[in-house]
Amino acid sequence: MDNNKPESNEVTPEASLVVSEQPQTHVSDSAKSDTSPRPAKSSAVLKLVVAITFIISILAIVAAAYLYQQLTHQHALTQQADLALKEAVTAQWQQPNDRINALELAQQQDRALASQLQQVKTEQVQLDQRISKISQRDPNQWMIAEAEYLVRMAGQKLWLEHDPQTAEQLLKTADQRIKSMQDPALLPIRKALARDINMVSSLKETDVSGAIFAIDEIIEQLPKLPLNRAEMQANAEHQQSQPMTDSVGDWKSNLVKTWQSILEDFVIVRHRSTDITPLLEPDQQWYLVENIRHKLLQAQLALYRNDQRNYQDAINMASQWIQQYYDLTAAPVKQTLAHLQTLSKLKFNQFNVKQFSATPLLKQYSQYGELNSNQGGAL
Repeated sequence: MDNNKPESNEVTPEASLVVSEQPQTHVSDSAKSDTSPRPAKSSAVLKLVVAITFIISILAIVAAAYLYQQLTHQHALTQQADLALKEAVTAQWQQPNDRINALELAQQQDRALASQLQQVKTEQVQLDQRISKISQRDPNQWMIAEAEYLVRMAGQKLWLEHDPQTAEQLLKTADQRIKSMQDPALLPIRKALARDINMVSSLKETDVSGAIFAIDEIIEQLPKLPLNRAEMQANAEHQQSQPMTDSVGDWKSNLVKTWQSILEDFVIVRHRSTDITPLLEPDQQWYLVENIRHKLLQAQLALYRNDQRNYQDAINMASQWIQQYYDLTAAPVKQTLAHLQTLSKLKFNQFNVKQFSATPLLKQYSQYGELNSNQGGAL
């Protein structure tokens, strides 16, 4: 019995192999039966997954774009806020600077006004001092101002109007005003006036008015002066031709007389010892008179300006034109040339001194009420 039990429980390798092979065959058959519909289901799932992935990608892109837009907008807002903050900070810093600049400008203006005020105060003090000095002067002080005015008028007469005689009289009148004050301190002024009077009296007065009147007379006589005309001169001073005779024997003389009469009618012979001056047309005569008149007017202007050179040039040019174009044998032309010759010898006074020596002394005494000791000693 014992021997039969082991034998009944013992499994051989071949049997186990057979047994093992049988289940595998069963499983494989069942797998084949299960996987036969799986390919269609997996493709649908794959499409679903791809669709879901595409939708998710689109949503991600939209979300990213929206997020980028929001970030960009937020960045712009941040930059604007920063710029506004910077401007506010700059404005806050600028206001104190503007106030400081305004205060500095106000201080400079205050200093300038203070300087001007100090200058005005100084001038006021000086003016008060001068007023006090003037109030303490001699009541005859107005004579100094009158003498100064007379000296100034003498200068105008001498240098502007070239009238030394009137200038001398004005200086003498000023000396009389200073003398009437009877102040020894004014002796330097009287000495200066004496020098000025001697200087003016030594000048020879030029008769400007007389010369101007003489030139006016010549201008008025210009249209009446005769021009230089060429006169026809016949040979033997217009000898009368002898009449022809009726005699046949005198045919030769009659022929000569006939020929001479024909020549006298068609040919004119003039004998002159000087150069022939061309005749002037009427309009050219008018231009000649106007040019000479213009030169004489220039001479008058030079007289007023005390211009010796231009005066001489104008007179000489007018005289040259009269000698060239007018009849020198006529008495009015000779008289006009004689007047121009006299006018050309006129000499002008040259005033080298531009100021009287008494002028600065009178100004000083009129302003300060006294004379400088250095100037008084020098005089």
